[in-house]
Amino acid sequence: MPPKPKPTKLRTVPGSYAVLWEHPRGLPTTGRLSLGPHTLSLHGRNRNHAERLELPYRDLCAARRSETRIGVLPAIEIDCRDRDTITLASLDQPGTRSEILEALQRIVSAQA
Repeated sequence: MPPKPKPTKLRTVPGSYAVLWEHPRGLPTTGRLSLGPHTLSLHGRNRNHAERLELPYRDLCAARRSETRIGVLPAIEIDCRDRDTITLASLDQPGTRSEILEALQRIVSAQA
């Protein structure tokens, strides 16, 4: 039986960010990204309904700057195991996209 992965603990990452996100088959959703001790959470609303997405850190494969944008906003792509790529953009202050990307890349590295 393979060993269980070590939980990732983030002490230096702020709790949440205002974001806009989308996945290939969904509408863009406005809400918040929360980086908890073990899970990335996206909570928000799009035109049709409330959206909630919980991703355990062990399911994150990669995070990178996206070549595409969501509207006019520069984006980040998050590759996940057993799930489509999620694209998100920060609605917070300038520089937040880089902060989010660095946090996600630390999380992915800790899972390797």
